[in-house]
Amino acid sequence: MMKLITTTLFLGLFPLLTIGQTLTGIAARWDDNLTEWNIFTDDGAEDEAQGQLELRWGREGREWDYRINDYIGSIEQRWREDPTQWEMRGDNEIITARTIWFDNLTEWRLTDNDITLTLKPRWGTFANEWVIEEEKYGKFEMFTEYEFDPRDWVIIDELSEDISLNMKMAIVFLVVYHSIRA
Repeated sequence: MMKLITTTLFLGLFPLLTIGQTLTGIAARWDDNLTEWNIFTDDGAEDEAQGQLELRWGREGREWDYRINDYIGSIEQRWREDPTQWEMRGDNEIITARTIWFDNLTEWRLTDNDITLTLKPRWGTFANEWVIEEEKYGKFEMFTEYEFDPRDWVIIDELSEDISLNMKMAIVFLVVYHSIRA
């Protein structure tokens, strides 16, 4: 009887345990170093980071790792001299990101082979505000807290639960990385 109650309770709570996290912001850990970032979610205190995004030592910007609570993942540039293709791995999932147009780092297509999202600046090449607006999956916005200062970003994450944390981190990484490189 106890086994039946435990199983029923677990199965009833399991959907609640797998709900995707809502990202709320990302900020450079140091003012003069953009290789270490704090990630904020709706899980904790507003001023307390729930995760980190960090450059792997000695990798010249091509390999990064992230951790948010119990989730871990990696981000790697697919080819050494080609910043137009990235691969994100985490939670038994691979996300690929590539530019839509040759040598144009402002529009990206991200996919896990089931879901495809398009990321672009809200205002053409103005890299202070980025959006994803997909009727089927919802809306995701990122904008700098202070105009033209890429160290602090506000995130409005209204994507459906179908979008994984790994996909969301791919979006965040592309915005931050290419905004600080612009």
